[in-house]
Amino acid sequence: MHYTPINPQKLSDSIVSHIEELILNGLLKPGDKLPAERELAKELDVSRTSLREAMVKLESRGLLQVRHSSGTYVRDIIGPTLTDPLVHLLTETPSAMIDLLEIRESLEKTAARFAATRATEPDRAILEQRFGILNKTTADGDPNEDALAITEYYMTIADASHNIALMHVMRGLFNLMRTSISHSLATIYQHPGVYENIHNARKAMHQAILDGDPNQAVEATDAVITTLHKTFRELRVQPLPDTADFDAETFLPVDNAVLRPGRLSDAVVTQIEQLILKGKLKAGDQLPPEKELADKLNVSRAVLRDAVVRLEARGVLTIRQGGGTFVCDVPGPTVDDPLAYLLESHPDAVFDFLHLRGPLEELCAAYAAERHNAGDLQQLHERLEQVRAAVSRPDPFGDAESVTGFHLALAEASHNVALLYIVRGLYTLLRTSIRNNLERMSSDPAIYNLVLRHHEEILSAVERRDTTAAQQAARVHIHFVNESLLQLGIEQKRLARSKRRARSLLKNNDSDS
Repeated sequence: MHYTPINPQKLSDSIVSHIEELILNGLLKPGDKLPAERELAKELDVSRTSLREAMVKLESRGLLQVRHSSGTYVRDIIGPTLTDPLVHLLTETPSAMIDLLEIRESLEKTAARFAATRATEPDRAILEQRFGILNKTTADGDPNEDALAITEYYMTIADASHNIALMHVMRGLFNLMRTSISHSLATIYQHPGVYENIHNARKAMHQAILDGDPNQAVEATDAVITTLHKTFRELRVQPLPDTADFDAETFLPVDNAVLRPGRLSDAVVTQIEQLILKGKLKAGDQLPPEKELADKLNVSRAVLRDAVVRLEARGVLTIRQGGGTFVCDVPGPTVDDPLAYLLESHPDAVFDFLHLRGPLEELCAAYAAERHNAGDLQQLHERLEQVRAAVSRPDPFGDAESVTGFHLALAEASHNVALLYIVRGLYTLLRTSIRNNLERMSSDPAIYNLVLRHHEEILSAVERRDTTAAQQAARVHIHFVNESLLQLGIEQKRLARSKRRARSLLKNNDSDS
């Protein structure tokens, strides 16, 4: 019998893995303070030397922060999905509420479905507690308190889904959800009976999760969002109407004849904000020189200067002395490198991220099919050519860059600003995930090439404006990747067993001879 030597894991590495798992599973949250060194060493039953070494490793990975004379805290490894300036842009644009609803519908239905099948007894107890708070704030009728309670309740559902990627992305949306829900409630409260219908659907969703009924949980979640959509339609709030071809000129003249002089700078502010929201002005882009931009906008330099100062104060633009005016990095990263590392180093999280990618990529494909313009198609075809080239020369690292670029272009073609910024924020994690998946699949050229060719089917449906086919193509793609990884994992385990058996037989034969 051939026994494989076992390499004992270093004690500090075991501590690191343990704390990483606590962070991944949401048991340690951003801002949580760890116990004092002596106390934590005692709880873990390790020496303070080993604990100290583990803390250094975790801090270097960006997971913990040591504050002198204060203690050790869990860092915000995800950061806000959308930073305050972008939250302001979205909430100041009523039509963007529809965009956010489209995202919430997908994420909340996924969270409810998984929570219904995976929630533990402690999860259900916390859900009951959170829903009790929600019932109280609903009775009080304060939109700010109610919005906070609703958002925290949905975060609890995400926690109960036990999907690591979904849980952290939902947390990254916390500020935007709370702000947008508060704005929505201020309007909804003015329409008798609407909020009662929404809350009744939410009660049904809550009960379905407690009963472990995923289908009913999804149906009830859908009823909540459908009621919100109906309310906004009645209020004549529509998605951003930007499906025309890209203009040759990014900036358009402001109508001086219609607007009073004092409102001209408001029009300039609004136009620049919309260009940022729609992705025509991206982080790091430099605005034209003052005189040139004033001419394009047909306003005085004084009006333009006033608008730029206001946008700088909001954190949307930055003025560099002697360097010009630039667009700030408005969206913060949805998933920062520390979380990308955690997900990469925990194989089970691969499937969690696929379960999150599925609904997001279906949304991107469906809305791209419905809303794309000629510029979007050109960019998608350029990205697809890069993906096609990958079929003839498989390279997981380079191919991951091409595939990720295609999915980002698809998000841009969706013309949903919230979806676009979420996908942009997920870029690092998406690229890492795709690279790891392609590396695993590179052992089977047939699977590798078929996965890449799925993108042709997605683009074909988008080009035909067939929303159903585009959504289905995206769903087939993610399902195939999921099933292929599962099968490859089984095959790899079987191969490893076979190799161990062969080594054992060879060793025994050598002993007999």
